[in-house]
Amino acid sequence: MNKTFFVGSFVIGLGASACDKDPGPPTALITVEKLVADSQGNSCYAPCPGSNAPSSDLTALSQRCPGTTAVTCGFSGGVDQSRIVVDYEQTEIANSSGFIGPQVQFVGDGSVLLTGNLIAGPLATGPQHPFAAGEFFVPNQLARSLQIRTTLLSSDILATSAALDVSVTPGTIALPGCPQGPALCELQLQVGTQAVTVAVPSDTGLQTATVTTFVDDVPGTTIQVPLVLAPGAVLSGTQFLQVPASGKAWTIGGSAGSVSLTPVQVSLAEPKLGVTIENCSATACTLVAGTNATIAVSAPGHTQVSTASITTRTDSIDVAGAVTQALQPCANGLACATFALSVPSPPVHSWQVVAQIGNFQVASQVATISQ
Repeated sequence: MNKTFFVGSFVIGLGASACDKDPGPPTALITVEKLVADSQGNSCYAPCPGSNAPSSDLTALSQRCPGTTAVTCGFSGGVDQSRIVVDYEQTEIANSSGFIGPQVQFVGDGSVLLTGNLIAGPLATGPQHPFAAGEFFVPNQLARSLQIRTTLLSSDILATSAALDVSVTPGTIALPGCPQGPALCELQLQVGTQAVTVAVPSDTGLQTATVTTFVDDVPGTTIQVPLVLAPGAVLSGTQFLQVPASGKAWTIGGSAGSVSLTPVQVSLAEPKLGVTIENCSATACTLVAGTNATIAVSAPGHTQVSTASITTRTDSIDVAGAVTQALQPCANGLACATFALSVPSPPVHSWQVVAQIGNFQVASQVATISQ
């Protein structure tokens, strides 16, 4: 019998007698090529390992690298360009009129990542092997094993390539307001929030990224960041994280689907706190025993702590009992609290005030007590 296979709108007929077995789909060689630079710096296509180089008579294929030496084909998803060539090695036709190439599928870890169609190549005069080819950017999705598969309109698999690897272009994390470059951004502990902006290539089609944090290698907060199309062919989104209240290094990383986000690290510093005794300078302070002293405590205006507490030391010995006040917005973008305390009487010779705001303390200058 005669078996015919429809490849697009072109019919390949394989003659056989009525008693012959079904010959099956036409046989074909599949070649996966990678766009590389030759020794002269010119772009050309070279076959990947495990690929059969297309027949030498496929002269219509342009940009072929000199020779047929295979190149390392670890593809970078969304960046590297491939060319897929199907050569019907055991079929001959006189011309390619009406021939439409087969469908191609990029299959990563068993899932179809990309589909397309190969275009029939022109033939010279006389019987030749038909072929089809197409150029594709490798999908920007991580795949431990990527295979290229071509199929007929009948859904018969025509040819499958050897396994290839794909690495994915990582996404980025930016911290608006933090300096860029080798110097670490420094933030004050327990003060405010930090904006976190995620960006991934737009061809990933992702809708959400997961941002995870570590403080001194201890897991911290995890948040979801919705992604929308942004200028520069990226999907981007911004959320806010509360700055940690303790630790020295804050690492912010995460992923979006199979795309990893390049982590960034922030240096954490103690908050800038202040406590002063009214009418005392930084270098000298003398108070009269039994009088009232006004104590001013300050913290950064965006502190995550709502109250301040103070205790005292007399002659370098801590005195039990703390007084607490709410922090209120005050001048210079600070949060402040004011306390009125009685200056101790002899036999005390020196007096000091210690303020506690969240996890941190700050001590005033030491005051000398006079009669």
